Order: sequence, then structure tokens, then C-alpha cells
Amino acid sequence: MPSQLISCSLDDKAAPGLISDVLAILPFQDDQDGLTSQQSNQLRIYRSTLMAPVASGTDSATRQSAAEELIAMKIPQAFAVLTAALGSDQEPVVIAVINALDSAAEPVTELLPAAISTLQNGSPTVVSRLSIVLPRYGNSALKQVADATLDARAASAQRLGPISALGSFRSRESAGYLMQLLERQPTEPQDILNGVCDSLQKLTGLPHGRNVNRWRTWWAEHKNEPYEDWLRIMVQRLSSRITQLEQQAQQQQTSLDDAAKRIAEAERELFVRLSPQEQFVRLQQLLGEPWTDVRQFAVDRVERLLRDSEIPPVDVQDKLAQRLADPGESPTLRVSTARLLNDLNYTSTAELVVAVLAHETDPSRAAAYLEILYKRPTIEGFELAVKWLSHTDAKSAAADALWALVINGSLNQDQLTKVSVAIRQTLGEDVQVSGARLLAGLGQQPDGAQLETWLNSDDPLLRSAVAEGLAHAKIIDPLRQHAADEAVFPYLVKLLSRGPYDVATLRELAALVAPTAQNQMWTTTLVTFSSKLPANLMLQADDVLIGITHIDETLRGIILSRGAQLSENALSADERWPLFMRLSELWIVTGKYQQAHDLLLRIDKTVTLPNLAQLRFKAAALANQYELAFGMAGDSATWVKLLSETVEADPQVAARLRDEISRRFADGLDEQTKAMFDAANAKIIDESGNSGAIENESAG
Repeated sequence: MPSQLISCSLDDKAAPGLISDVLAILPFQDDQDGLTSQQSNQLRIYRSTLMAPVASGTDSATRQSAAEELIAMKIPQAFAVLTAALGSDQEPVVIAVINALDSAAEPVTELLPAAISTLQNGSPTVVSRLSIVLPRYGNSALKQVADATLDARAASAQRLGPISALGSFRSRESAGYLMQLLERQPTEPQDILNGVCDSLQKLTGLPHGRNVNRWRTWWAEHKNEPYEDWLRIMVQRLSSRITQLEQQAQQQQTSLDDAAKRIAEAERELFVRLSPQEQFVRLQQLLGEPWTDVRQFAVDRVERLLRDSEIPPVDVQDKLAQRLADPGESPTLRVSTARLLNDLNYTSTAELVVAVLAHETDPSRAAAYLEILYKRPTIEGFELAVKWLSHTDAKSAAADALWALVINGSLNQDQLTKVSVAIRQTLGEDVQVSGARLLAGLGQQPDGAQLETWLNSDDPLLRSAVAEGLAHAKIIDPLRQHAADEAVFPYLVKLLSRGPYDVATLRELAALVAPTAQNQMWTTTLVTFSSKLPANLMLQADDVLIGITHIDETLRGIILSRGAQLSENALSADERWPLFMRLSELWIVTGKYQQAHDLLLRIDKTVTLPNLAQLRFKAAALANQYELAFGMAGDSATWVKLLSETVEADPQVAARLRDEISRRFADGLDEQTKAMFDAANAKIIDESGNSGAIENESAG
């Protein structure tokens, strides 16, 4: 849902002007200092969606998604919006924030004070929902709720909510706070005492009702129970209470719905105390219960456990599949079950979804099923997806489902033609991104002018979708013409990366100038493409890269490093040795001296190649292999020349080389060599303060 929120808020043609109307009603004045443009826009959209007037028709799921997105932003301005929402006089707004807090992976401590305040002033529905969420915040929340409960200066109406919430903490400490109020019996009003007794009954599951003396007797017996025994006793009593409620529900058909809600509430509170394995055992049973609220709770609980990386056993997954396949099941529950099975990678998900979609008449539910078929394409869903292309509220999801079939090659020519006709009939002026991608991906010649118009659109999502379709259809010229467009560039790169794997394609791929945000993607693709070239083309490929100004020695070295890993029979000796020399030169330039030295040692000693001896000396000297280097070149002039070449590129290595020259040639240098040495030495920043100068007595 969060990923759909922006689309729903900005692009949904089914609700024109909704967001602008809301923005007009709710002027945005929050402090935006230090926010990026994207953060400011997101803050404005999510705030408007969350706090839209009830008359706007904004559904609860959309409001909750907006609250979840604000929590995910993790910035003070977003928490300020959420704090204001918790204090709203519109109950749907408050409930949306509470539900978002309940679904958050971690407690949102920044909103705890606002939640406590809402508890004091909220409706029974708000108090009930908050009572479920607050125990997640542990002792910090418990202490603040208790403070609100014990504040005798506050009005009774403001204390009843916190009193009710204390019963949901289900701990000895929360019972102790409630008992403190009962000890004030002469001074506390009756409605407070009644609320305390009700909360204690919820906390313990004991049937003591509003008999203060019975609660005092119970507390005297159990207040000193070890903590572990306390939890065990509470769970046992709650389990017994659930059994009683189930029996009552079976006997009282006239109050079935109300009983089901009580059962679901009791289950929700009990599950906090059970291990994941114990929960799954219980959930398998609940998925077969006759009450929709209970089954919905079970589905929600499995989804929560999955988010916590707890995978349900096969028996539970099969039970979920039964719920999806049951035509008498609640339509809403079937949708949530289908999504959960998809997340679980259940084997028969696509087959089950197609069977349900065949009888679906609601566009929003059809779109939900089509979204699953986009992720799990099956040819059995083809006709159904074509059918829903003609419906405004489902055609985007239908186009996505058909696109999945196109890209995996499932459709024959007749089916492709059918899609082509259907998508042209549905696009019209109201072009959607998914439909444009599908049309471009079909690669039909008559669509060229329309596709070019879309490639020049102001909407980057539309341009990107068309480029993705063209890349699939291997239509490259329009992509080349728009290579500078960040929305198009990745798909041109993707198409070129498919080959052919020759120097000409490498040249075109390498010559592309990547936008900053996509430079890493382009670099990775270029390296991967180069690794697929025939080995005997590697030097030729490097010659091409040398001529491209934005490709440096580091990237060339990465690409050419493949040569060092080739098997012995991949290249002939005449091809291998020049490749090793080229790669060694690049490694020296980029400071990989030891690697260059080791690679050069692999060249047959009998081989005579131009500059090979000089290159071997250079690699050895820079890799601190001074004895080997001296054996290759014993004259000081060669060493000082290397020092002069190195001092700008690598001052630290140059400093070590200078010290070695000073030690090895301490007897003196001729005048010309010493002048060259002193010039190089002057450029070296030596942290030790040692100049390393050679005293040349003969020159002095």
C-alpha cells in the first residue's frame, strides 16, 4: 500500500482535483527548514492525505498508508504532523495513526506523549485501539499511563481511558497501579472504581466484576507471586476466558457478531504471550472458525509473523489456500489472503487467484488479483487480464499482468495481436504508464509516432515506461535519440548490454555519458559486458577505451584485469604476453604495484618484448622489491628517473624510493643525476621532516 500512495494521491484519474481540494482546505505551514524538495513534497502529500476531511471520501487504508509513510520519514516535521493527527477531532484520522503505530516494525517513541494525551480524550473506539498498541512501548508507556490514571486532579472522563488501557499491559505492575486506586475507595468517585474493576477483569480474566472486596482479597493473595508464575497464571486464565467466549458464541446465535469481536480481541491479547510456534498451532485452528472477524485476525497475525521472518508451516499455508478458494468467504478476506499467499510463495497462488478472478465483479478487488498475476504470470490469466483492460479502475493492473506475459514470452502471435488491439482501444487520451509500456513492448511499427510523443512527455515515469517497452522490443533508435534523458538512459544501456558481444557494441556502450545518478549502473554494465567479449578481443577493446575521454585508467584496469584470470589455453602466448604488459602498465598507474610485479613475473623469461625489461624494473622498485629491481637496473640514473616519474603520482611511495636511493647510492651521484634527484626530493612531503638529500662529495 505505501508504494501506491503517491500514485493514488497525484495520478489517479478517478478522483480529479481531490488532492488540490484538500491542500486548499488544509494549508501547509509546517517548518520545512533543512528539508529537501522531495521531503517537502512528500510531507505535503502525506499530511493532506492523512488529515483529509471525512467528506472527501478518503478510505481508511489510504489514511493509514499516509501515516506509515510519515513514520518512515523519521524527521521532526513528520512527527509533528502525526502528533497533530492524534489530536484531531476526526476519529478516522486518529485511528489511522494508531493503526500505523500498530503496524510499525519498531515502537515510535516520538509519538508516545501524544498517544497518552489521546488516550485521555479519545472515544471508546480510540481508547480500545490504543490499549492494544501501548503495551508494545513497555515500562515507559506503562508509567505514563499510570500517572494519568492516578492524577486525582484530572476529571474522571480523562482518567477512564488510561484506566482501561492499564488492563491491556497484563503485568503485575499494571495491576498494582489499579489496586492503588481501589485503596482510595472513600475518595474516588464510583465511575472511577467501576472502571478499575472492569480493567482488572480484562487484565486477569477473573469474574470478580465490580466487587471491590473480592479484588482486594485476590491482590493480597497474588501480589507477591514470582513474575514468571504471574505470566503463566494470566495466560491460563485468558485461555479459559477465550474458551468461555467461544462456548457463549456458539450458544447465542443472536449475538454472534459481537461475540466474534470479543473472541478476536481476547486472541489478540493472548498471542502476545505465545511463542511463534504456539501461535501457528492456534492460528491453524482459528482459520477454520465460523466468524469472519476471527479468521481476519488469524490472517493478519500470520502476516505480522511473516514480517518478523517467521515462516508459517505448510498446514497453516494450506489453510490459507482454503480460505482463498472458498466462494463463501468474505471478499475482503480473500484479497488479503491472496496477497499473503503471494508473499509466502505458495505454489498454487496463481492458479487460485485466476479461479477467484474469473468470478470477480469488483474493479478494486480485480486490480488486487491482477497485481498478483503481474508477479506470478500465468497464461491461464490472459483472457481475464484482457477483459479488465476495458475498465478504468483495473486497466493499469491488467496492463501490468499482460506485460509480465509479454516479457516472459508466454503469448503466441494471435494473443499478441489481441493485446495490441485491446490496449489501443483503452489508452485514448487517458494514457497510463503501464499501458504505454505494454504498447511500446509490442514493437508495432504503426505506434512509432505515438511512442515518440510520449518519449517527449514532461512525465518521467511515462518516458521511462516507454523506454522499457522499446528496450524489450529491441527498438534502439528512439532510445539512442533520447540517451541524455535520465528516464531513458538505463534502458538503452540494458538493451546494448544484451549484445552482440563485439568491439562495435562495446564502443557504443562505452561512449555513453551517464547521468550522475546512473554512473554506477553504467560502469557495472560496461564491466560485465566486457567480461563477455572473446578473450582475443581484449586488447582491441582496450584500444577503443583509450580513445574515450571519460574512461580512466582505473576503469580500464578493472576491465582488463580479467586477462590475469584467463586459463592457459584461452590465448596463445603471442596474445597473452602483450595483454599482461598492458594490464601491468595500468596497475602501475593506479598504484597496484605488487599486482603488476607478480603479473610480469608470469611472462616467460625467454620472451623479448619492447619495454618489458623497463616495465619489470619499474614494477619491482615500486613494489618495494628493491633487490630484484637492482638486479634489473644497477645504475643510479634509472632509479632517479623513476623517482621523478613517481613523485607526483604517489608521494608516499616516492618517499620510500627516495630513501632507498639515498641508502643504495650514498657514494654519490653525478651532477646531472643529483640535480634531478634534488628536484624530485623537493616535491616530497616527508612527515618525519627528513629531507633525504644525498651529500655528493665529488660534486661538492
